[in-house]
Amino acid sequence: MKGNLSSKETEKSNYIGRGLAIGLAIGAGFGVALSAATDNPGLLAIGIGCGISLGIAIGTSLQRRHEEESGPGVGDEGVGEDGSS
Repeated sequence: MKGNLSSKETEKSNYIGRGLAIGLAIGAGFGVALSAATDNPGLLAIGIGCGISLGIAIGTSLQRRHEEESGPGVGDEGVGEDGSS
């Protein structure tokens, strides 16, 4: 199964995964604090949901920064956004 992904797709998923891990850690901490402050354990889910959104944003930002620093990938020269040359 691991051989089905290209290295570029693997890098992309690594950055999104890292961002999700960071976002979930922050969101869970926020949810625990909010839950403890209001004495309502249901608010823990609010923190986790916000953490997932934050994590996707962080991962996308990391991915874009990496793409800008590394330049175009191998084989990307001369290919338009719609895949035509």
